[in-house]
Amino acid sequence: MVTREDLIVYKTIAGRPRHIADVVAVIEAARAADEAIDWNYVERWCEQWNVADRLAELRRLASP
Repeated sequence: MVTREDLIVYKTIAGRPRHIADVVAVIEAARAADEAIDWNYVERWCEQWNVADRLAELRRLASP
């Protein structure tokens, strides 16, 4: 089963405009539903794939 966190990692790695919009939407939907995202997991895998800087930007885009 793919988790929300996995989806964020996969789409952050892909980095295409549609994937970027999807990541922002997932983050915003989780926030709206008051559901936690396991950021430690997401950050660890994004660091492994060398896209931590991209993730940081996506999190800024999804900020309220």
